[in-house]
Amino acid sequence: MTTVQVPRTAWNKGKTGLQHHSLETRTKISSKLKGMKRSPETRAKMSKAVAEVWRSGKRPRFRSIETRAKVSRSLIGRPVSAETRHKMSLARMGWKPSIETRVKMSMLRKGKSRKALTSETKARISRATKGKKRSFVTRLSLSRIIKEKWQDPNYREKMVQHLRSIRKCGPLHHAWKGGISHKPYPPQFTRRLRDSIRKRDQYRCQWCGTAQSELQRRLHVHHRDSNKENNNLDNLISLCYSCHHKKDVQAYFYRTLPIISN
Repeated sequence: MTTVQVPRTAWNKGKTGLQHHSLETRTKISSKLKGMKRSPETRAKMSKAVAEVWRSGKRPRFRSIETRAKVSRSLIGRPVSAETRHKMSLARMGWKPSIETRVKMSMLRKGKSRKALTSETKARISRATKGKKRSFVTRLSLSRIIKEKWQDPNYREKMVQHLRSIRKCGPLHHAWKGGISHKPYPPQFTRRLRDSIRKRDQYRCQWCGTAQSELQRRLHVHHRDSNKENNNLDNLISLCYSCHHKKDVQAYFYRTLPIISN
């Protein structure tokens, strides 16, 4: 008796769209695929297919929230090799999410406590952001967010305690001058006076020489002897924002302050 072998055809060959399986079938498929390792050739084919879908302008099929949660739980604690991390980093390099995506990411993170970063991670973030200049719009956004947060007394107290824990603040700091930075300026320190000092100094920082037109803010008018009540013209000098916050610059102009006879 001769047996004829009928060629096997995949059950889903020629079918398009999402195939809905019963829970029992899905469980069988999951148990069958568990622990299965795909060859590098297969992984390359899958990666190429997904890349072609994105290039064609179509969006690949997204998993349901339940499926994404399962995948997330299965990946928690899974070690990732240095090579894989490098590939993921290269894939994300230059990628800028849309405004809609950023809003969604922000809403998902809101109210959730983040994990404490390790010292190694902090060092890597510090190296990556060192020397990076943020745009004027980004700086305005960050300033607005911090100002809104600072209105919360709990947040303000938390930040003060944090700063005190990492460095000496207030009376413990070596440059403490009795809290004079919180004292208000006298009525004589008017805007007209400050503009006249900037004009006298030709609208340039008297330390680094940067012109006010090159900055995105006005030059600061600094009291050389740190006395806000002393608004003598010889005691006032124009400094940019950066130089105004440097202690050595302030000390230099204080040392070179001319003696004013009464």
